[in-house]
Amino acid sequence: NNPENMTREQIDNFYDMAFSVDPEWLEQNFNKYESLIDTKASEKAYEDYKTQRDYLYSEEYYRTFSGYAENKDLADSLWPSVRGHDVRYTDHRYDENGKLYAYATQVYKNGVKLSPDAARSWYDKLHEWANAHREHYRVFYNDIQPQQKIEREKAERAFDTASYKAFRAFDMALIKAWGQRNVND
Repeated sequence: NNPENMTREQIDNFYDMAFSVDPEWLEQNFNKYESLIDTKASEKAYEDYKTQRDYLYSEEYYRTFSGYAENKDLADSLWPSVRGHDVRYTDHRYDENGKLYAYATQVYKNGVKLSPDAARSWYDKLHEWANAHREHYRVFYNDIQPQQKIEREKAERAFDTASYKAFRAFDMALIKAWGQRNVND
């Protein structure tokens, strides 16, 4: 067989086979032929992949999607004004069957009861925050993550292709040496 015609899968299978048959030989010859690996190309491929992967998982990337930045920024800006409140339900009213049909709501901040107007304002901000928070996560899960997966897989393929190319001379030398080895040694 001509190793030049081998697929990446066949080359990977060769390494599995060689390791299971003669791991010492594989280690010795790895060291012997290691200089054939284009380490600069391999390292550049990894750095390019790592840079792209880091970008794909960054806030900078997320903000390129419509609706993400606006809603996240709004939710983040509203959060300090809606957190830390206690809601208490009082004055429970039940119908003749014992089913709750009404209650009063009181809102407290740091143990102090808010006025009805302040409580209404807080509820309005809470709903605005909840909508923005929900929408920014909707964009994240429905738009960003699927595209992120596509882009990550594209980056992985580019890395694999560049890596295989960087290791090709090494792979060919090792496979040829395996074919010429003396199994009786």
